[in-house]
Amino acid sequence: VGVAWNMHKESFLEDGPLDNLKLRASWGQTGNSDFPPGAAQDRYGFGQGSLGLENVANPDLKWETSTTVNVGLDYGIMNNKIYGTVDYFNKKTEDLLFQFPTIQPAPAGFYWINLPGSVTNSGVELSVNALVVDKEKFSWNLGVVATFQKNELKDYTGPAIFYGEVFGQ
Repeated sequence: VGVAWNMHKESFLEDGPLDNLKLRASWGQTGNSDFPPGAAQDRYGFGQGSLGLENVANPDLKWETSTTVNVGLDYGIMNNKIYGTVDYFNKKTEDLLFQFPTIQPAPAGFYWINLPGSVTNSGVELSVNALVVDKEKFSWNLGVVATFQKNELKDYTGPAIFYGEVFGQ
């Protein structure tokens, strides 16, 4: 869901220096089903002449859910030769999907769960653009974008998770 207000079209801003001034706000919720089909059920497979359990059932498994809020301001001055945006964003993800290895010996190698807690990604993004050259057969835009972001794991009470590794030079 999103709404926007073109404030520069209002009578109290008509004669001002702004060519564009738009306030935007949105809210949305999405689900992530990034687990294989049948992850909530016992799954069996054939391998080397035998039938074995490939996945331990989790009938309580549910989609990971992300709720996003965004508030932004678009602006333009000098016949929109200088323009840009200021955006605040906040994305909170809950029911985090994770594939845990089973403790061996076990009938299967892993199982899927929803982790307790949430991951919040929030911040501010700023952009400034300028139309430096505007000729009939040639134009040149110059832009700068800066993002200030914070990622935070909150209310997690489960075991330590070693996920990924730092590598490279």
